[in-house]
Amino acid sequence: LGRQGDLGPSLGSRLGVPRGQRSQGLYLPVARLMALVSGGGLLAQGTLVYVDYDSGGGVGFNEYHERLIISHIQGDEYFVASPTFDLFIEQLSAGNGDIADMRLGGLNGEVPIGLGADVIFGFGVINRVQRNGLLLEGERMAVLERAHRGIGAVAVGGIGAAAVAVPVPAALPPVALGGAAVAAPAAGVQAAVAPLSGPRGGLKRLVPPGGAWVLDEPTADYDIGDVFALPVGAAQLGGSALVVIGREVCVLKELLEGADIFEYSRARSDMLNLDKRTMPMPFRGEVEPTFGQLVGQMDAFPLGVEYENPLVGPPTVDWALRAVGTQGGDLLSRHQRWRSESGVKGSNPIVHEHHLLSMLLQYAVCFDRLNLKGLLCMELAWRRLQLHESAVSENPECPSYEGARHFMGIQQ
Repeated sequence: LGRQGDLGPSLGSRLGVPRGQRSQGLYLPVARLMALVSGGGLLAQGTLVYVDYDSGGGVGFNEYHERLIISHIQGDEYFVASPTFDLFIEQLSAGNGDIADMRLGGLNGEVPIGLGADVIFGFGVINRVQRNGLLLEGERMAVLERAHRGIGAVAVGGIGAAAVAVPVPAALPPVALGGAAVAAPAAGVQAAVAPLSGPRGGLKRLVPPGGAWVLDEPTADYDIGDVFALPVGAAQLGGSALVVIGREVCVLKELLEGADIFEYSRARSDMLNLDKRTMPMPFRGEVEPTFGQLVGQMDAFPLGVEYENPLVGPPTVDWALRAVGTQGGDLLSRHQRWRSESGVKGSNPIVHEHHLLSMLLQYAVCFDRLNLKGLLCMELAWRRLQLHESAVSENPECPSYEGARHFMGIQQ
């Protein structure tokens, strides 16, 4: 997890822990420890806490669950992350009747004295970038939670910079915004209005006089580069602003007059590795998803938005993958079914090429993690596969490829 726990320079002395024990994790009788924590705000972002929810047996019998402190909410409530990457609010005090014992990790993330690996349910190996991403995601959710409760700003630290104040919106009644009701914060993090009208998807878009504020990270409903009107009173730092769009805390970026919004969006997406044509690679040790699960992660989007599509006819990959999902299995098992049910002879070269194309498409999904629904080359491969199947269905003994170019949508 990076083991970057930060309990503050004076925490050891505040808790009365002997100096020799501080680097090996902090230990106090649970009642005293939780009484201190219940004061609120003692656990800084990045702290690792080990919580035992079992009331009997003692060390060696109980299981300690590792918790990464993300943000202090209120009183003894903290936003935490679990080893399964769940993000939630937990009451870390004696007021939580489910907690029997609680231990703090060392200043450098060391496991507390007396706790072995056999009694800890902890995080696996993740790097600093992944850890910081988890902290950032959790902090955004914590901002919304504090806003819902009408709580003021808190200090946020532990992400490669000094602690900074993040303004938090006050809880106000929702207002109509673009036809939908969204929370309207009063100060600090402001609600941005709906995107301004304009062309999207690969067209050159120059920022008009006066500049423009564009979305700097994608949301569930909007893309990088969508233009928003900056609300009055939004928290700004340089050329960036923190706003609320729908129910998400988002960052807007200011672009100056004459800047190409499309070029900025593409460069920003490349930096964030946000390419719709690919899917995320698995973490080390992650259980490999099935072919059907990977297909479920694919998003279909029109081909030829950024170029002239040389193929004639509607895309077929999305339809073909849904058919595979209905049948079950993957593309290699589909090939075997076709071979046994089509009546084609095993010695026919068509069988070899059908198998090869099935392997190509299967490997593209399962190993290269490509989104077949957004790649023109994969559309061509699928049409070739379907051409073989169509020719064999008409005459398994002597398939005809008359009109093959027309079938595949290849222009003369």
